[in-house]
Amino acid sequence: MLASVHAELREVALPYMEDVFGLGNDAVQLGVLDGLRCLIVDRIAGSRTISVLSKPGTRLPLHATGVGKVLLAYGGAELQEATLTTLDRYTEQTITDTATLAEQLRKIKSHGFAITYGELVDGSVSVAVPVRGKAGQVIAAFGVVLTSTTTEPQRMVPVLQVTAAALSKKLLDSGLGVASRLH
Repeated sequence: MLASVHAELREVALPYMEDVFGLGNDAVQLGVLDGLRCLIVDRIAGSRTISVLSKPGTRLPLHATGVGKVLLAYGGAELQEATLTTLDRYTEQTITDTATLAEQLRKIKSHGFAITYGELVDGSVSVAVPVRGKAGQVIAAFGVVLTSTTTEPQRMVPVLQVTAAALSKKLLDSGLGVASRLH
């Protein structure tokens, strides 16, 4: 059943992902919460895109990726507590201090976006925003992976926020705006 829901989510999200990909050839990805991981539902990357670990079906750590941090920031206290007990280090930049990560999650929720710098893969920057469903509940995370040479990754935040808002509306209109259907 989940596979068909994820296929529906991918189908609805694909045009929005293609629009963002067309702006800069950066890898574009959509993830949902899967236990204590972020399941990449879909990803678009081109030949000039930075090499990224995510591909459809990949499960990424919540604490070391932009899409994961968005899901973690908006997840409940139980999810955050469980995640904060297992902070594996992937690069020198991976945040493994619980207090530092907790503060970062608070800021992500307050500002409505996450930016990570080489926390999962050296040389990459991830920018992500929430996709909302019924009653404003965060049901997915939408993001891009850029090279670390990108001078202003925050320039992608408004683009992602506008796109995620349009995607959120489309998901609600199509009946996919309920988180329990996606997980």
